[in-house]
Amino acid sequence: MLNKKQTKLLTLLDDQILSCKNCELWMGGYCKPFWTPNSKYGIIGEAPGSNEVNNEPFIGKVGKILWRIANGIGLKKDDFAILNSTNCRPVKRNGTNGKPTIGQCNECFDYIRKYFKIIKPKKILLLGNYAVGTVTGDYVGIIKKNSDIFFSKTFNCNVVMSVHPSICIYKGTEGERMLLKSLRVFKGI
Repeated sequence: MLNKKQTKLLTLLDDQILSCKNCELWMGGYCKPFWTPNSKYGIIGEAPGSNEVNNEPFIGKVGKILWRIANGIGLKKDDFAILNSTNCRPVKRNGTNGKPTIGQCNECFDYIRKYFKIIKPKKILLLGNYAVGTVTGDYVGIIKKNSDIFFSKTFNCNVVMSVHPSICIYKGTEGERMLLKSLRVFKGI
């Protein structure tokens, strides 16, 4: 359970993110990290989608899939602090969701470190290549790394690498099995 000091510091960080202009992504819109007083685990995702701008991570279609599968094995959203590799939405020229650059992910990594230094998560789940790359520096091969565990000296806890829940849209039940596998590994450590 987070105390009053932690809550105050996290609220200050939220305000910093909502006014950050360290790179051009702010023009696509901000997404405030999600956390509750019960946050004891961490999730790092990719980048906000259009429905997450001025909102929180994983609330759209992909979020519904994530929480349906996670809830099915007893993992509750309120137990997590959820951040993205970038706190602002990358937008393609045609207005659709884009992908962040490595530099943009690196720019936001300092926020991730600050949040998790305050929260001290017991373990962290990395969802997708960008989350894995942001933490490890290796941006390729999440399918092969799905459910792998490593200890992060930066966060002082175990970290599970997972496919991004969007894989469930593209690969159907095969994607759901991959996501479920990594969530079960996460729950078990």
